Amino acid sequence: MLHGGKVVAAFLNDRPRDRRRRQQVVKEQQRVLDLLDVVRMLQARIAKLTLAGPPWSDHPQTDLRVRHLMNSANGILARYKHLPAIQISQSSRSTSTPRLIASTRAEPIRKGADDTRLKSESNVVRSLLELLNENLLDRLFKCPCGRWFGALRRSGKFCSTQCRQKKYRSQPGYKESRRVYMRRYRQLHRKNVQ
Repeated sequence: MLHGGKVVAAFLNDRPRDRRRRQQVVKEQQRVLDLLDVVRMLQARIAKLTLAGPPWSDHPQTDLRVRHLMNSANGILARYKHLPAIQISQSSRSTSTPRLIASTRAEPIRKGADDTRLKSESNVVRSLLELLNENLLDRLFKCPCGRWFGALRRSGKFCSTQCRQKKYRSQPGYKESRRVYMRRYRQLHRKNVQ
């Protein structure tokens, strides 16, 4: 996952100990999550219209739901200093599909910047928009344990091997299959020892 995914995941996983700071961070996280939800719904709607074919695939912004979602996303983005906005790209080539792009009037985030600057809500939103532009927003996941992470592949479901194994071990047939495996393993081991 690119740097932007790590920035967004770190921000969403942040849990300050100070109660007052925690309340502020939770509000900021909720605003970012609201933006993420709206953008994902907008991407899904555009993909659905594109699959439906013309006339919707030629001009998806004419769809009322798309316009409403774009207004919602741009309304959330209006509160940030760097003037971000989301729009639909329309390429002149007939083979390309319309997709969301984000524009902003700000400097790019540098990897060497200090941690507090990277975790500001405005920079997290900028990183989120960079992921949108790079078409990597669908690699940002929430693990069943509650942690956010940026997956290397779109099929990522778990933040760690521990979470993946915990989920596997909680499945109904795991204990029985483990019992059978261990029984065979012990029998094989006994034969090799004798």
